[in-house]
Formats: sequence, structure tokens, C-alpha cells
Amino acid sequence: MRPETLDILKALFESNKKVENFEGLEVSFTNKAGASEEELTWHVNIDEVSIPEDYISLLRNFNGFTLFQFEDIGGFSFYGAEEVNKETRFLKESYEEDWDSSLIVFCSIIGNGDFIAFRTYPKGTYDILDCYHDDVPANWMKICDSLEEFIEKLISSKGNLYWL
Repeated sequence: MRPETLDILKALFESNKKVENFEGLEVSFTNKAGASEEELTWHVNIDEVSIPEDYISLLRNFNGFTLFQFEDIGGFSFYGAEEVNKETRFLKESYEEDWDSSLIVFCSIIGNGDFIAFRTYPKGTYDILDCYHDDVPANWMKICDSLEEFIEKLISSKGNLYWL
């Protein structure tokens, strides 16, 4: 994760200014302290699939955070190390034989039941997917192939689902 992206996030979390989302609603940004190396070691793999290094870097700084949260009906909740495992396993059990074992869920879209996930590939590469809860994982749409790009576009669009 580039230091510039981390600095942007830190500034959002530390700012006391009122921030509006793309709809003009006043939103909040919250974060938890970074994960310890013990937490990261314990949660680095989910069923033999490695969490991308970009997300581990993010977890070292923020072990979970929200962006553009408006009450409980809007925004994005990025999971901490423990939540990544819990939510990925929950969806694996929910989708049963339709589950794609290369997926790791790392974010929920607050208020609509959808998720954001990594589709991991050998050698540490990945895609970021829009996980529409009413469809099977094979049909989930690629958003981009970089966590930084995803976060930066999310911030520049003021929390809009810019990929739709």
C-alpha cells in the first residue's frame, strides 16, 4: 500500500471537518488501531488462500474501518483480520457448492447486503469484485485489480458505487 493512500485515509480518520458524500449527506469515517503481528499471522490464510499483501499492509495500519458511513444505511465497512475470516467462511457456507475458493471477502456495503471481495490468483495477484448477494459468485463483477485504485476511486467519488 502506497504511503500516499495511507496518508489520505489517516487524514479522513483524524479530520473533524464535516464531510458530505455524493448525495450531500454528512458522513463519518472511523478506524480501529492497526493489527498486531500475532493477529496477522493467525489470520493471514483462509482455507489455504492468502490474504493479499496490500490488505495486510492496510491491516497493519487499521484493523478495520468505515468510509462514508451514514447511520446504518450507507457506507463501507472494511473488515479487520478476524472479521475477514469470519465473513468469508460465513459466505462460503451460505453459497455451498457455488462458492469460489479463491475469494476472500474484505468489505461490506452498509445497508444493502452486498460485499466486496478479492479473487486471488497464484503469485499474489488479485481482482476486486462487487459481490451482489442475490447472485452466485461466478457472476460477481470485477471492479478493478488494485486495492489502492478501489479506495482512491471510492474516496474521489465521495462514496458512490462508481463501478455500477
